[in-house]
Amino acid sequence: RVAAALAALAKAGAHGVGQSSWGPSGFAFAADQEEAERLLKVLLQDRSAAHGLDIRIARALNHGATIARDV
Repeated sequence: RVAAALAALAKAGAHGVGQSSWGPSGFAFAADQEEAERLLKVLLQDRSAAHGLDIRIARALNHGATIARDV
């Protein structure tokens, strides 16, 4: 199911898609929120590609880690 959803997203124009080594998780990149919502809409139109999957739009954390030390 994950592979089918990723193939549909790639066909719809996602910038890149990938799948974890065992396949339970996948991802696709979009330029912005509007594009992510468009891709989701395309995916949901094909009920067989999205059936049974938990699909979420998430934003990247666009800054590095913070290291704190208690003194």
